[in-house]
Amino acid sequence: MEFATLIELAKYTTPPVIVALGLGYWLYKSSDRSAERANDRSVALEDILTNHLDHVEKAVDRQTEGLAEHTTVLNATCRVLERAIDKI
Repeated sequence: MEFATLIELAKYTTPPVIVALGLGYWLYKSSDRSAERANDRSVALEDILTNHLDHVEKAVDRQTEGLAEHTTVLNATCRVLERAIDKI
C-alpha cells in the first residue's frame, strides 16, 4: 500500500475517515520496524486497511453514481422549465 493511494482517497472522504486512514497507515509503518511478530501484525493490519480502502472506494463510486443521476434530473428539470417559460 502506498502513501499516494491514501492521499488520493483523502480527496473524496470525510475528515474522520481521513484521520482513520492516516492513523492506520502510521500504525502499519511503525509496526514494520518491530521483530517477526510485528510482521504478522502488519500483514493483518494491511488486510484490514486494504478492506477499508475497498469500502471507501465503493462508497465514492456510489456517491459518483448518485451525483450523475442528480445531474440528469436537474438537466431534465431545466429543460421542462425552459419550455414552460417559452410558452409564457
